Amino acid sequence: ATLVSEPANLLALELRGSWTFDVAEMERMYPEMIVKEANYELTFKESEEASRRVLAHIEKGMPALQGDERGERFAADFREAVRRIYQTGELVMVQGEETMTFSYALISWRGNPHLLLHEKDDDFESAHVMIARDSKGDNDILFMGGDQTKESFVPLKRKK
Repeated sequence: ATLVSEPANLLALELRGSWTFDVAEMERMYPEMIVKEANYELTFKESEEASRRVLAHIEKGMPALQGDERGERFAADFREAVRRIYQTGELVMVQGEETMTFSYALISWRGNPHLLLHEKDDDFESAHVMIARDSKGDNDILFMGGDQTKESFVPLKRKK
């Protein structure tokens, strides 16, 4: 696993900071849904300790991929994806009354920007992630999806 600095990686440049649920964008994207204001916030922070933790966990998990139930292609794709890690740090996620803290790594998984999230156990959670950048200000939209490409994305806006 190698942490690389890539000035052209837009998501790595814009990800840090706090993001909240974007009700207006959610209603536009999914007009059939009844959307309520939610206490949902993600904060991406720089953290050397969290970076060390997630990088060590990736390295530790590499040998465990041998014989993984998802197959050799999955293992090979994962090894390839973590050869270039574009950002690491700490993610604090607030959902309602619950707060969770993760170490994260931003990678490219099968061509898509992807977050590896490590809490305390030996497993990763993960999420597809995209950004629509506002070139004139701070009205970027962050889209967080599930770990499967068929899952919907949730739009988030920068916390002001």
